[in-house]
Amino acid sequence: MQTSLQSGTCSRNSMQQAQDWIDRCQSTHARCAASRWSTWIPTRLVSVKGPLSDIVARLCVRGTIPSGMSFLTLSHRWGSSKFTTLTF
Repeated sequence: MQTSLQSGTCSRNSMQQAQDWIDRCQSTHARCAASRWSTWIPTRLVSVKGPLSDIVARLCVRGTIPSGMSFLTLSHRWGSSKFTTLTF
């Protein structure tokens, strides 16, 4: 597993690191593995598709999200205030 990332997040190495983290999470965390087969779908998701040079993002609402769609949650916390989270 890679231990350091490049400064840009669109590099092949950064994308591979993210995939490695997802794979590790799903294979070593019981709750992550179980949630992989959940039928729950969020109200809204942002779909991000395309080659690294031409990424397209669009908002998808629950009725347009195919069942069984895989998704993940990214979060970033600014400052020291407590924020509402939607994770375990």
